[in-house]
Amino acid sequence: MPAVADVTFGAMILSYLGILGLCLIANSPGGVGPLEAGLLFALPNAPAEALIAGGVALRLIYYVGPGAIGIF
Repeated sequence: MPAVADVTFGAMILSYLGILGLCLIANSPGGVGPLEAGLLFALPNAPAEALIAGGVALRLIYYVGPGAIGIF
């Protein structure tokens, strides 16, 4: 999470775990959509741009990185 978000580690972990449960209920592939929406809802004081940037970074590292390594 970007430092601009000013979110403590504990708050981020609790939010993330709750949002993962929401993603399981929503049954969307990879949690795309509910994860980002849940972060925006769970952390209203954090800047939306920082939360979206963190979500994009997560997707790039978690999906695109291993996919690119697998191609080569």
